[in-house]
Amino acid sequence: MFELVVEAGITRFIALFHDSDSAWVGPVRSLRPTDSTLVKPLNGALTISGGQSWIVGKSLVPLIGDMGPPLTDRWNERKAPHNLYADTAEARRIAADRGLDQSPPPTLFNRGPSTASPMDVATYIFLDWTDTTDVVWHWDGTQYLRSVEGVSHQWIAQDGTTGQIAADVLVVLMAERYTACPSGDGSCVPAWHTTGENRAIVFADGLAQEGRWSRAGVGDWFTLTGPGGEAMTMPAGRTWIMIYPETAGLVW
Repeated sequence: MFELVVEAGITRFIALFHDSDSAWVGPVRSLRPTDSTLVKPLNGALTISGGQSWIVGKSLVPLIGDMGPPLTDRWNERKAPHNLYADTAEARRIAADRGLDQSPPPTLFNRGPSTASPMDVATYIFLDWTDTTDVVWHWDGTQYLRSVEGVSHQWIAQDGTTGQIAADVLVVLMAERYTACPSGDGSCVPAWHTTGENRAIVFADGLAQEGRWSRAGVGDWFTLTGPGGEAMTMPAGRTWIMIYPETAGLVW
């Protein structure tokens, strides 16, 4: 999962499906400028619910829009625009029908035992995303559990089943914010510099590793290195990647 700030001080997610599918994922929302720069090296398409024309026109990856059933459908239990859900297997079928690249994504991170020191304990991670969005991840001995503004952040299935959002590995990539604006009609929106280099922190197994990320261009994936320039490793598992404001508070 990717997480990054959009307008109004809220964050949005980009869900990545490598080797599994979901018949019900959402809410599907509109495209923002940074989204396609993150997905570009993954050989994938983005399923979206639309977007400003100047942002859609500059997308670096193929886009699959709201085509209605069987790809997308509205859930009457929620109000629009927060009620559009998609079937990822159907999105794959549409991508294949369009002749889009079907090759697998590159290896995203070096997987293996964490190189963090046993002294670098990180069981309670506080991220001060914006003035309106504070997030805590708590290590329960098995996984990291997410809370927002002091409340457990719950997922909900179509049948009403709920549970707390969780991840096995957290990757925080500090980034510089800028404002992206159209040359003609449209409105300006927040965006993020995702090339160059900046600080990186990896949380896994209740421990923290600090280092740097680097990325030559948007066609490349992020390289993570430790203080001595060594490759950072992390355990396999559900990984939550945060494009995090370099000026925001981060405490563990």
